[in-house]
Amino acid sequence: MYQEFIRWVKTNGFTSRVYTDIEVLKNTSTLDLSGLKIRELPECIGAFTNLSVLKLSNNRLKRLPSSIKELKKLRNLQCENNLLEELPQGISELQNLVVLNLNGNRLQEFPTSLCELKNLTRLTLSTNYIKELPLQMKKLKKLLYVSFDTNYLQELPDIFEDMHSLYFLDLSYNELASIPSSIGKIAELETLLLEGNKLSSLPSLEAHDMLIKLNLNNNNLTKLDFKVGRLEDLQILTLDDNNISHLPDCICGLERLNYLSISGNKLQELPFFIGDLENLLELDIEDNELKELPQSFERLQKLKNLYLADNQIDAQKLPPLKSLEFCDIL
Repeated sequence: MYQEFIRWVKTNGFTSRVYTDIEVLKNTSTLDLSGLKIRELPECIGAFTNLSVLKLSNNRLKRLPSSIKELKKLRNLQCENNLLEELPQGISELQNLVVLNLNGNRLQEFPTSLCELKNLTRLTLSTNYIKELPLQMKKLKKLLYVSFDTNYLQELPDIFEDMHSLYFLDLSYNELASIPSSIGKIAELETLLLEGNKLSSLPSLEAHDMLIKLNLNNNNLTKLDFKVGRLEDLQILTLDDNNISHLPDCICGLERLNYLSISGNKLQELPFFIGDLENLLELDIEDNELKELPQSFERLQKLKNLYLADNQIDAQKLPPLKSLEFCDIL
């Protein structure tokens, strides 16, 4: 089968990128076929039983060969930016697979065979056409990094409760009107991205005391209906382009917050103790209904960038901030 692969390489003119020595191929652990405009991968790929990493990104593949199930040692499969509409059922046999990248394909359904890959730690399926996730996905308890951004998800099943080590979850740019309560139980979550959905409310997120970044931009939120002040490690909070008219006072307890953005909302005032955010480096409150800043604002002595345009704030009344490097109304 290696001879067959060599003929395929030579026929397609890939010899400058791929070895054609049989002994080398037998011991190959990494095979990079990315960016070669490949339309079809030959079945002889199954001969590479020592393969640990297979890179197929940026090609024109509509399918993967069924023989891919023979790659029992495969740990990393990169198949980003292709034309895949489905995966072979045999992919469930790749029990050593840890990293799977299927971003930028044409998958309309989540391949349920992936739910058997119980050693997966990184799964990315961004920019596909997926409308729902199966409940069986809760089997993937070792996941650390998950991205489903830019799909057509309308709801999520309760699949996250046992994903105790998940630290990165991107569900941006879907059609979610709600998210399940089990998201609030992911103990080690550090990044939660929910931008560009239809969320009008949120489940309790207070348990995420390790959360560093929370992005809620472009939703239908009118308020933060959980105790955001309990996210004691939070450093980046973005709430742009919602319908929020009021920030809870507890937000001022986020001692590690260094980036806060809430532009394009309906804020008429900031919390009285906003100055308690002593580590704030950047504040964006553009395009709101603010007329003045609270007196405590002058205590933001680390603030470097301040965005206030499209409010009714008089630049002459801004408190002196020695650390300030940029303000868009000065």
